[in-house]
Amino acid sequence: MERISFFYAQFSQRQFLPNLPRMHKILINSSQQCGRTQLMSLELLRDFDEVCERYGTFYAFDFGGEDIGSCPLFTPHLQSHQSQESQCATSWRIMVGPEGGFSQQEREQFSHIISLHHGLILRSESASVFLASLAQLHGHSRFTTPASSSLDKEQA
Repeated sequence: MERISFFYAQFSQRQFLPNLPRMHKILINSSQQCGRTQLMSLELLRDFDEVCERYGTFYAFDFGGEDIGSCPLFTPHLQSHQSQESQCATSWRIMVGPEGGFSQQEREQFSHIISLHHGLILRSESASVFLASLAQLHGHSRFTTPASSSLDKEQA
């Protein structure tokens, strides 16, 4: 995972503001603990529209989408016949749904929506870690989340 972007979706609770300096300190400590050599970047974007303007198309991880178990991003046998090298060079962008999900207007802007159809409901933080773990497991070396989470609750 290269980047975590925070933004306000239509259903976000706007009374919480992220403490980016505190998150940066946490990021440094966690990177030292796990041996990560490059820090992820953190950014705060105004709203969903700014995310779309800045990053273009991306997948959404939200309720009511295609089961992630059949998604070509994480199932190598369903991917096109690209070489392993070209698949790993691809940068995947996935937006994690906010608490309460995305509005219909927001959902219409996604290129694809994927979900976890196993009865689990993940918090945005857990969903981000889950997706990054799947990406690592399946060899996606350039996994980015241009909008990994909306600001539903205090993030740090």
